[in-house]
Amino acid sequence: MMFVITSVCAVLAAIARMAGNGGQFAGALLTAAVFLVACFVVFLVLFLLAWRAAVFRRIVGMADILLAIALAIAELAGVRFAGFSLFPVIAFLLASGGCILLVPHRDPDLRSDNPFADGQLPPQIMSPRERPL
Repeated sequence: MMFVITSVCAVLAAIARMAGNGGQFAGALLTAAVFLVACFVVFLVLFLLAWRAAVFRRIVGMADILLAIALAIAELAGVRFAGFSLFPVIAFLLASGGCILLVPHRDPDLRSDNPFADGQLPPQIMSPRERPL
């Protein structure tokens, strides 16, 4: 695995060097690689947000609301992070925390519409035809 990682890094470094020297195709390849890595990171973050809400439901709901309150206090006190307003983040945290706490949890194991849930075959609608010998 280390050999594969080293090889990939060497190829990316060579492409970055060509892009720095003015290679148009190398710049496009490097941009595509950065785009794929950025998409992977965004998908990973979104998955972890959904996973933490599914596994630690009450704790995450309370933490989201408390974090939204702390960020609102910091925003009203004039603290800015990288010059951006935090109100969209505060709105997201309040909405997600409220939804997590107020929407009732549905247990996926209690589904009764699955005929295989109890380990039995579903009932046959028509009996199988037997061929005469």
